[in-house]
Amino acid sequence: MKGFRILVAACALVLTACGDGSIQSPDFTSVLKSITVAPASGTVAAGLTQQYVAYGVYTLPPGSNPTTETRPLDNVSWSSENPSVASIDSVSGLATAVSQGSTVISASANGKKGSATLTVGPPALQSLTIDPSTSTIAVDGTETLTARGRFSDGSTQPVTADWTSGNPNVLTVAAGPASTTTATGIAVGSTVITATAVGTSIGATANATVRAKVTSLTIVPDSGTSPAGRPFQYQATGTVKSGPSTTTPANTADGSLTGVVWTVSNALGETNPAAVANIDSERGIATGLRAGNAVVTAAVDGLTDTADFTVTPAVLDNLTIEPTDPSLAVGTVVTLTARGVYTDGIAKPVAVDWTLPSSSVPGIVTFDPANGSSTQITGQAVGTGTIRATAVSDPAITDETGVTVTSAVLQSLVGITPPTARVNPGRSVEFFLQGMYSDGVVRNIDDSQVTWTSGTTAVATIGADGVATGVMEGTSTITATASGVSGSETAQLTVTESACTTPLLTADGATVEGISTGLCIGCSLSDGAAIIDGSDQTFGTLSTTVGLIDATMSAAVTANANPNYTIPFAAGSNAGFVIGQPVGSLVLAELLAQLRVSTLLGGAIQESSGDLIPLRVDLLGIQLLGGQSSDAVLVSIQTSAPYDGVALTLLSGAASALTDVQVFQACGTVVPPVQTNLAKLTRIEPANGAVIAGQTKNFVAYGVLANGDEVEIADADLNWSIDNTAVATVDVNGLLTAVSAGTAKVTATLKANVAASGTPRTITTDVTVVDGACTTRFLSANGAKVASDVTGLCLFCNVANTSNVIDGQLQTAATMTVPVSLLGGSTSITVTLPDAAPVLPAGPSTGFVLGRPAGNILTAELLSSLTVDTLLNGVVQESTGPIIPLRLDLLGISVVDGSQILLASLPTTLPYNGIQLTFNSGIATALSNVLVYDACAVADPTLALAP
Repeated sequence: MKGFRILVAACALVLTACGDGSIQSPDFTSVLKSITVAPASGTVAAGLTQQYVAYGVYTLPPGSNPTTETRPLDNVSWSSENPSVASIDSVSGLATAVSQGSTVISASANGKKGSATLTVGPPALQSLTIDPSTSTIAVDGTETLTARGRFSDGSTQPVTADWTSGNPNVLTVAAGPASTTTATGIAVGSTVITATAVGTSIGATANATVRAKVTSLTIVPDSGTSPAGRPFQYQATGTVKSGPSTTTPANTADGSLTGVVWTVSNALGETNPAAVANIDSERGIATGLRAGNAVVTAAVDGLTDTADFTVTPAVLDNLTIEPTDPSLAVGTVVTLTARGVYTDGIAKPVAVDWTLPSSSVPGIVTFDPANGSSTQITGQAVGTGTIRATAVSDPAITDETGVTVTSAVLQSLVGITPPTARVNPGRSVEFFLQGMYSDGVVRNIDDSQVTWTSGTTAVATIGADGVATGVMEGTSTITATASGVSGSETAQLTVTESACTTPLLTADGATVEGISTGLCIGCSLSDGAAIIDGSDQTFGTLSTTVGLIDATMSAAVTANANPNYTIPFAAGSNAGFVIGQPVGSLVLAELLAQLRVSTLLGGAIQESSGDLIPLRVDLLGIQLLGGQSSDAVLVSIQTSAPYDGVALTLLSGAASALTDVQVFQACGTVVPPVQTNLAKLTRIEPANGAVIAGQTKNFVAYGVLANGDEVEIADADLNWSIDNTAVATVDVNGLLTAVSAGTAKVTATLKANVAASGTPRTITTDVTVVDGACTTRFLSANGAKVASDVTGLCLFCNVANTSNVIDGQLQTAATMTVPVSLLGGSTSITVTLPDAAPVLPAGPSTGFVLGRPAGNILTAELLSSLTVDTLLNGVVQESTGPIIPLRLDLLGISVVDGSQILLASLPTTLPYNGIQLTFNSGIATALSNVLVYDACAVADPTLALAP
């Protein structure tokens, strides 16, 4: 059993069984006997390579047949006996032939070595080229071409070749064999030349063009002049031979004459060695380098011709405005520079004329100066346009750039308006921060840019909209800053319990004057100084005699500049007097009928209570000397125009009427007391009114008390607003400023702290803004003059406040008075342009804007009582009457009682420089007073409403 296992193991160790059945020994190891190299011999051209492979001859186990085997060898080391003949990579066995000769290539491994013989022959031709590869040959002209071969060793050398022409009728070649050939032009055309290396199939081609042969040559023009840097084109003309027997005219301009070579040189006499010009050798374009003289030469086919070239100093070639497309705000400045590029490439500023050939609105910028290499443009109006610079030296050279002018920007703070204000606790006043804008105009800064603060919030608070509200008696400093500018401005706010928030006092420079009108016998102002002494226990007394016609007595109080308040007082404020009566009680109906409160500016009446402006009467519940607790009365009006004084007028009445009025205080501003027992708001006046663009109008809100009485609501108890600020704006006092034609809705809302037992607490009315029919006014600011006159036996006739006709304010008026039934009497107002002003041309309409202080305006009465004349140097030119009818047009501006303001005009057919309005006396039912608001140098009745 044991012997059997040994036998099995021995059999398992047998490695190879021979084909003849013999068994090889498992301990046999094959041995490398020798190395052979393949290929054993060979010939390679210099520069080429030969890959060698080594094979090993190995022994086989005893009994094998054959006894050896050959297989490829790895890890062989290769070498060349003569590396100058051939080198070999020692690892890969790749041999490179270097030069002619013979060497032995050897392969070594495991102590064995095999070899092969390598013979290196001469370099072999690899490729062929023709030099030149492209040729242009004139008819009858020749050119030599060479066949060049590239050999296996990287060398190039001429090669003997056979030559052929693709079109012997165009070009012929010498056939060879030769390394060179001569090509001869036969006729204009093109062909391919072929060279084939002798004894090989290796060939090459070249392109050949045959051009016409130039037989005569002339340069055109024969002389030229151009400034330095500006190209000048020369051409060549002549005759050419295009075939064996064909000759035709030709020129370089159309390409029929080719092959010309252009050169340029300094002319004789040029002492400056620097080149005067250069020239494109193929195209004949000469360019001057400096001022001087040069000679241009054209050469072709053995012919030459010359031309003169004069180079003048460089001239302006083009303009560029810098910077391009500027953008600037109205009133700001941007500097523009015109930079010229000269023909020699030099750029520098040049003198130009600056203009604005187009713009979205005329004159959006101005130029300073209008001539020069640089200018400062100043934005004048918002819009876009085009700026043009025109070279002074050559007006044909211009450049343009766009320009955009944006709205004026805030540059600095000016102050707060009003700089001082007085208000009652719980009541409000609006402040405005004013700034200087880039266009030089002072404007109110939008509250969105302003930060408001109150120095003493226990006295007054202020909101983001600039509306300050009194809290308790005292003073507070109001401070405002604006984004984008440095610094701050302040105003002083005084909170007082008094309804007379700004008393006019002697201590502040106020003065008082008694004024009577008409035949006012027995009229007087006694103790007038007591009105402005600051005491509520002393008073002045206005007295009139009963039964007088058109007789009045007034106390006129004028304020002067002082630290406690600013004059003139702002439009929209309330102004008035605190009055009382020493004996008996005041009857409100009598006050309304016989008292008139007016505002003054420079001594002239601005506004007066009456049908146009209601007189407000408020019982203050204050006990005055000699009276009851209800004896203190505040009489006031709401204003629409600035003022620096107030007047209280007592009109003579019937026997039962007032004859004396005690005047305790004159108030530059007042805040009417809060209405007690208020039930609700009822209406706004004017209802559905109209205002001329650019003018202002005061709106008044009314409410009803619990007892049914209707009362005016103080603005201090209301919040005013408007829904379309593009049409109009409204301030805290209900003062509306018309902006542009359109409609808007004005709203008055009771403030939250004002009690009302019912609703509504909010009321609205519509307002229409119309374009003014008085398109060009006579204005005192422009030098216009106004005069008045009374003619005939016209007792009590007068014209008051004539300066209001030319002040530009529609809210202020002159008053023309002619008592009724006074035949033959008249008053007139004459308005003229300044002496140096040009005469107004014939064609437009002219006239006056009128109204009447009492009753409705009756068209028939106006037509019969009024005359409008045009004047030229004081002489009447045309008059309304039977031939030229007086035209009356409603302006759509409603007053409180529904009356209207009208334009009284006539069309002109003669030049004029003045106009006159005459108010003639009439019958008992006719007009006795006419208000004159404006004098129109040019009027447009079509902008008015139909009467």
